Amino acid sequence: MNENKQNKRIDFQFQYRITYADGRFYDRPHVVTARISMDEYKRIIQGVLEGKLINEIDNITKAIEKMTGMVCYIDSWVNMNGSQRTEPLKKARKIAELEFLLPDSEYKRLRKMKDPMKTFDRPEQHMTIYRDDGSSVEISYEYGQVKVVDSRKSNSRIIREVDSFLSLII
Repeated sequence: MNENKQNKRIDFQFQYRITYADGRFYDRPHVVTARISMDEYKRIIQGVLEGKLINEIDNITKAIEKMTGMVCYIDSWVNMNGSQRTEPLKKARKIAELEFLLPDSEYKRLRKMKDPMKTFDRPEQHMTIYRDDGSSVEISYEYGQVKVVDSRKSNSRIIREVDSFLSLII
């Protein structure tokens, strides 16, 4: 079981600031989700709570590589004014620097918690609710967040902080 926890992957939501080789920079407001290892996720959360920038945190190389790849892909589909392109760029823009950030809502959620690192000690919970047509909705609790996935809507998931989720249904 310990080995399974070490290989565990989690959805990590982040935002980014991109600086191009010509000096222009943009804060992209949308939130991107990457599946990263639990160990790297813990290091990121601990580092951010200590006041470090994500890029300054040690031993998260694979997470940074994955996040960088995702940002480069997204950048190929986004115009400089932030609008969507109909086709990707033929030649990638030269990126001088990327800064990865926790979304403000996630940072505030973590700062409000008495001991945010304790959420990693709580057991995960999973529940599947089946509809009459055989489709389902899966509700999962992991590390202070509730994730809802609807089998009718591929690639869609809702991730909410526990109190926010509970306030919707209670």
